[in-house]
Amino acid sequence: MYLALSGPFPENLDLLPRCLMRYTRLIDDFKLQLSKIDVIPDDVSSYKTQEYWNQRYSKESSNTTFDWFKTYKDLKPLFDEQLQNKDASILMLGCGNSTLSEDMYDAGYHNITNVDFSEIVIENMRNRCIDKVGMSWLVMDIRDLKFPDEMFDVIIDKGTMDALMSDEGDVWDPKPETVENVKRGVDQVSVESRRKGIYLLFYNPRHSVQNLIFRCLKDRAGTLTSKNWVNYNNCLNSIEVIS
Repeated sequence: MYLALSGPFPENLDLLPRCLMRYTRLIDDFKLQLSKIDVIPDDVSSYKTQEYWNQRYSKESSNTTFDWFKTYKDLKPLFDEQLQNKDASILMLGCGNSTLSEDMYDAGYHNITNVDFSEIVIENMRNRCIDKVGMSWLVMDIRDLKFPDEMFDVIIDKGTMDALMSDEGDVWDPKPETVENVKRGVDQVSVESRRKGIYLLFYNPRHSVQNLIFRCLKDRAGTLTSKNWVNYNNCLNSIEVIS
């Protein structure tokens, strides 16, 4: 990367500060991209382990935030449509250090419970959002939630199911362990979701993911009775709305 100023040079001296500012921004952007690359594990199956996430979060600043795909700004039209009751009790599965919960809180959704199995990120986010009264942060595995049954009106999973399905191998023939992980996650959603509750699931647009999730949901048809496919603004991730 380099900076070039075209001549005649004396006449362009006034452009130098502006060019230097642009150059600085480019350098910062480049460093940001490198930092994202650094956190990619050699084995993608590491994404589903507590050890990987604790190690990753321990290396990051306590103020670091990261969204795998889509922010609240991108998803606001969907939330405005599906989550009209801002007093609803919301469970955020595998919250990580995403800003989604913070942004939702600022938009008026104050009853949000965030869970993640990394105690490091939960502590960081709890301190970061200490001023957001009513929002809680708990260390918990989404495959083994410790809440009373039918506690939440809305359950949101943005990318966590992808992590549970991160395996090397045939995505159309997942390992038994992967199937069991997804089944346990879906079972917990069905137990914790109130009747006529909403389950928002955001994931990488692979038909294999959709296939496995629906297989697990079918087993819980008595609880999750209807399924609606939502094509949201041709976005790069899929969204399931199950109510």
